[in-house]
Amino acid sequence: SGDLPLGLLDVRLSGVVQLASGLPFNVVTGTDDNLDGFLNERPEGVPRNAGEDAPLGPIDAIRLAEGLTPAPALDEPDFAQLDLRLYRPFRREGGVEGQLYLQVFNLFNRENVGLIEGRVTSENFGRPIGLAGPPRTVELGLRVGF
Repeated sequence: SGDLPLGLLDVRLSGVVQLASGLPFNVVTGTDDNLDGFLNERPEGVPRNAGEDAPLGPIDAIRLAEGLTPAPALDEPDFAQLDLRLYRPFRREGGVEGQLYLQVFNLFNRENVGLIEGRVTSENFGRPIGLAGPPRTVELGLRVGF
């Protein structure tokens, strides 16, 4: 985050950069093998929250037995986003002050995926099932204080 004055018009620029590693995900069979009422069993040899480091051998054995294609290479995509704000502060008589601003969130319109489908028996296993943030969003606004 920062603030940078841009010339004689008292226009300022600030920004925020967000970077994060991918979210680990839990690889589960998608079945209740031990009949405890929960679908959280893992394939043999796959530790908890293994995510992209999960061995594909035990996963593919289950998928093939279910008539599914072998699993794709697993990935935990990183999160990266740049937000910018261009604004001009102002003051008027009577204690009125404010800002006219233009904000752009996710400036480069990067698709930041969220959770990864971890059920081995799902057609979408290993693929994103949600977003971790919105696409590019632009706001034009006026903030006034008295």
